Amino acid sequence: MRGARRRGPGGGCGARRVAAAARRPRGRDRGILIDAGALGTVTYARVRMAHDGWLGGWLPERFADPVAAIGGAFADLGCHPAYLVQRFLGARPVRITAAYGSVTAHAVEDNAVVVAAYANGALGVAEASFVTTPGASAFEVRGTEGSLLFGFGREELMGKGGALGEDWAVVPLVDAPAAPFGLWVDAMAGGADVATNQRTAVELTRFVVAANEAAATGRAIDIEREQ
Repeated sequence: MRGARRRGPGGGCGARRVAAAARRPRGRDRGILIDAGALGTVTYARVRMAHDGWLGGWLPERFADPVAAIGGAFADLGCHPAYLVQRFLGARPVRITAAYGSVTAHAVEDNAVVVAAYANGALGVAEASFVTTPGASAFEVRGTEGSLLFGFGREELMGKGGALGEDWAVVPLVDAPAAPFGLWVDAMAGGADVATNQRTAVELTRFVVAANEAAATGRAIDIEREQ
C-alpha cells in the first residue's frame, strides 16, 4: 500500500494528527470527543483521500500496472481512509461492498468508494481517488449525540452537538503522533512493541482485500467475526 509522492491538502500526517484529536482528547478537551462518548454511539464515519495524480500527469504509470501495483487507487491511497474508518468504528466490520471506476481508462481503478457495515448498525465509508481537483483529505464522524467534521471547505476539526455545543466550533488538535518511519526505526532497534501495529496491519489488509473482491465480483463480502 504505497503512498504517492504528492498529496492533497492535509496529507497523511495531517490525517493522523486530526484522527488523534478525534480519538485521544486531552486537557480541557477531555470528555468531549469520541473515546469519551461526546458523540454518543458513533453511527457513521466517512473518510475521503484524493489527489489529481492522473489528471496532472505526476503519478507514475507504474501505479497503473495491476500486477506490480497489486491494485489501484484503493489499495494505494485508499488504505488511509480504510484505517481511519477502522479507527473510528472498529477494526472488523461484518460486511463490505465496493464500487470502483476508471475515469482515465487505466487497467486499475482511479476512483473508489467502499462501504463497511458493522454489527451494531454503524456504517463506514472510505473513498479514494487519483482524479480529483483539488485534492482532498476530509472526514466526518456522526453519532447519536454529536458530530465531527474536517476538511470540508476548511482545514480545521469542527464539532457540534451535545457536549460539543449547539453551534459548529473548532476543536483543538493534539500533537501529532510519532511518525511511522520513527516507529519502524525504533522497532528495528528493539525499542518498540510492534504487536498492536501488526494486528492493525492485518486488519487493514483484510479490509482492502475484501473491498477489492467486492468491487471485482459485485457482491457484498462477509467478514469473519473475531473469535
